[in-house]
Parts: sequence; C-alpha cells; structure tokens
Amino acid sequence: MDNEEREQIFNDYFVDLKNKNLYVSAIIDNSELLGFMILNCNPIGKGSEYIELKMFHVSQQYRNKGIGKLLFDDAKRKANELNIPKLYLSAHSAYETQKFYESLGCIDAIWKYLKAVELEPWDIQMEYSVRNS
Repeated sequence: MDNEEREQIFNDYFVDLKNKNLYVSAIIDNSELLGFMILNCNPIGKGSEYIELKMFHVSQQYRNKGIGKLLFDDAKRKANELNIPKLYLSAHSAYETQKFYESLGCIDAIWKYLKAVELEPWDIQMEYSVRNS
C-alpha cells in the first residue's frame, strides 16, 4: 500500500465518521501519515462483547518504532470507554503481522465473525481482552 492509497483510505473513513459508528486514530508527522487504525464501534459477537479493529496500518519505514503499540493502546482505551471487553481483528496472514499482534497479547479468536472470515478468508481471526490489560 503506497502513501496515496493509505491517505485515501484514511480520508474515506474519516469523512464518513458521522454516518457510521467509527473511531479513527492516526499518527501524523509533518503532514505525513505514519499509521492509523479504525474501529467499528458497533458491538458484535453473541453477547455484543467485541468491537472490530477494522483497519490497522503502520507505514513500512515507521514499523518497530512504537507507533503500532500507540495506536493499539488507543483502540484499547476506546473499547474501555465504550465498556466493551474485547477487540476483534481479522489479521493479515503475514508472519510479521502475526508476531506483532501476539506481542500485544492477541490470541486466536474464540468466536469467529463470519463477515470478516468471508471477506478475508486467509486472514487469521484474533481477539484481545481489554479487561486484562
């Protein structure tokens, strides 16, 4: 994903915040988008115990600098604010991506969000318990 694509995705979601129950967080330095995450704040799951981490991206050159952790911490903060106990994420199957999420404490999802599975069948379905952090 190049910088133009990242900015277009970010802007598309940001503009539509009022029409969807989304929360967008980004780290920008000197007008450059270093990373962003988007939460869909509509509860999902059998007991509405999850919110979905819809998108999560840190630009290649800024990885391993703590930006991803800052964004993930903001996702946890927002889930706590909404009183939702878990984050749900459909994580890219790349080894580095899996290791990143595991390092944050994510585990294989107990419940599977079929919409996410159908949309990205090769992704790994994961969750994070906000209450344990």
